[in-house]
Amino acid sequence: MYIAETCYGLEDVCREELKEKLGVSEPKIFEIKGFVEFKNRKLGNYEQLKSVYNVYQFLGKVKLTEKKDSLKKIIEFFKNNPPEDLLSAKSFRVSCSRYGHHEFKSIEVERFVGEYFYENFHIPVNLENPDKELFVKIVGSTAYLMLKLNKISLEKRNYRVFLHPTAADPILAYGMFRLAKVKEKEIVVDPMCGSGTILIESALEFPKARYFGIDISEKFLKGAKQNAKAAGVDHLIKFIHGDCRNLENYFEKIDKIITNPPYGVKMGNEKSVKGLYYKFLESAGKVMKENGRIVLTVLRGNMFRMAIFRTKFFKIVEERIVKYGGLFTHLFVLEKI
Repeated sequence: MYIAETCYGLEDVCREELKEKLGVSEPKIFEIKGFVEFKNRKLGNYEQLKSVYNVYQFLGKVKLTEKKDSLKKIIEFFKNNPPEDLLSAKSFRVSCSRYGHHEFKSIEVERFVGEYFYENFHIPVNLENPDKELFVKIVGSTAYLMLKLNKISLEKRNYRVFLHPTAADPILAYGMFRLAKVKEKEIVVDPMCGSGTILIESALEFPKARYFGIDISEKFLKGAKQNAKAAGVDHLIKFIHGDCRNLENYFEKIDKIITNPPYGVKMGNEKSVKGLYYKFLESAGKVMKENGRIVLTVLRGNMFRMAIFRTKFFKIVEERIVKYGGLFTHLFVLEKI
């Protein structure tokens, strides 16, 4: 069995992409959020996946306690189920992420498991560029054991020659595009485009729409153009120096808006955030086509929800929690009333 690690909250998007691109018949949401399990006789070109950070071979799971000596159960598992691909590796490392209360730390798990394989099978340790990586994910009292298949995270994009300080995660950007349900020849706008990640991911996946990026910062627009050129989609995206609060100055009608607004931490006081939400929605309401769709993420869900109700232009089709960059954020899907 294989495990695909995706953006927390976008497991359904990952499932659909696995079906489409790898021909997986029945991918399922795994026991823990952010992971999707699937079975395939041939793994195929998994590196083409856009909704996935990493792909793992699932080795098994072990029940632990809070005590440090319960880590011996992981070693017992490997004694009974030696991972052949790891044993034949030229080098390896162990990585651990842990959620819950335990008497041991993640680094202790990595050292404990790593020493077992080094001392018993003499596999060289390479922390920087290992041939194989063993991943131990501990959630509460369960340790999930996986062997990472890709050496470089699939979220890495070669086109990102300019980095915005709060750039959208490419995996999240791809998922937002899928939720927008973009169609051929539709006008798709990111009115706070930053370094252009959302538009680039969209254009790479579906070049048949018309893409526009707006940003109030000329510096970020220049960087977005550089990224679009590096991705080979600069001819598909028109960038405009402008303000998301005045969309009617640039468009008569818009089909889809996909955006990742700057969060309040970067913007200053609460009043300025609230004002941005309200004015953006008010402007979008003037130019969005009937049933036009907005997909966006915000950190302050209650505040944004109130702005939706006040402007009265949109209805909430869906709201979900997604996690990226260590933050739990609200992802809204809106439709023009």
